Amino acid sequence: MSLKIVFISAPVVSCHKANKSRSSLLTKVVCVKRNSYNQAIKQSRCCIMSVEQLVQYIVVRKDLIKDFGWSLGSLIAQGVHAAIAVNWKYRDDPLVREYCTQESQQMHTVVLETSDEAKLLSLAEQLDEALIKCVVWKEQPENVSTAIAIKPYPKDQVASYLKHLRLCR
Repeated sequence: MSLKIVFISAPVVSCHKANKSRSSLLTKVVCVKRNSYNQAIKQSRCCIMSVEQLVQYIVVRKDLIKDFGWSLGSLIAQGVHAAIAVNWKYRDDPLVREYCTQESQQMHTVVLETSDEAKLLSLAEQLDEALIKCVVWKEQPENVSTAIAIKPYPKDQVASYLKHLRLCR
């Protein structure tokens, strides 16, 4: 008889083989037969998610509103274009697939702002050097860099590169 332990710790659910050191850290432990652990999760009204929540970060240039007279809607569109572009470019990446097909439909997206194009491009270079996959969106035909979208990652893998930026307001 093969047993599996299903760890349930709101809001995160993960399935692991028995591991005594992990069990003390989590809220509930449910032991079930290998073939019925999905049923146990359904009964507890939880879903299987990765241990780390995926986050997609978008960075937009706030100076486009202040100095160039763009509307808020135009700036939002730039971020949306960048997000679609990065998700399409990396559509075969397992994290992008997981992010885009979450059964709970609770995508976590954070929109940050930077003050100008030079800082936006500097951030893009830092991300590139760190092998963080992203897309710099350029408005055409002007060829002006307006936004960066980072493909979905666990927060702890990318947050340190963005901690100096403010939430877009």
